[in-house]
Amino acid sequence: IERTALDKIMQEQALGMSGMVDQAEAVELAKLVGADALVMGSVVRGEGGSSLNVRVIDTETGVALAAHKLGLRKESLRTIDKELNRLAIAVYNDLPLLSGNVVSAEGDEVYLDIGGVAGVRKGFKLVAYRQGQPILHPTTGVELGVRVTQLGELIVIQVQDQMVITKPIGDPELEIQTGDKVITK
Repeated sequence: IERTALDKIMQEQALGMSGMVDQAEAVELAKLVGADALVMGSVVRGEGGSSLNVRVIDTETGVALAAHKLGLRKESLRTIDKELNRLAIAVYNDLPLLSGNVVSAEGDEVYLDIGGVAGVRKGFKLVAYRQGQPILHPTTGVELGVRVTQLGELIVIQVQDQMVITKPIGDPELEIQTGDKVITK
């Protein structure tokens, strides 16, 4: 990381502590450090307690991938720790690790066999890859794994119950074909 970028991040952290963070600026700073997603939060205090608002934001699209609000009535350290763990699990569950198959690739649209029922949402990013030949141990003949060629990234543009339509990110000339595989990024 360049020194100027690091200084800017440190300034943003100072602003974050004061509660004066601009989402667009924070997303840009997260991109500088190579982050795919940014977790932003705020605490709002009220008469009956406090609430914690947390969002996970895709740094490339600016789309909120997950958002949760947590109400805190008892503000003991034990309660906050327990509630933060519950919140972390909820965010984790909103960003499922899914895998699927390319069922059709036409032009710049790639159709996958995973959809909304599996938890995929518009804006999700996936990595497309192709499995090759198995790698066998030369002495035992035991399969150790398979050769994998990463083809590129896709972004979900349309969600149906059982399938999604995606488009390549970056290189529009990706040679993705029926039978290739995907996994959420």
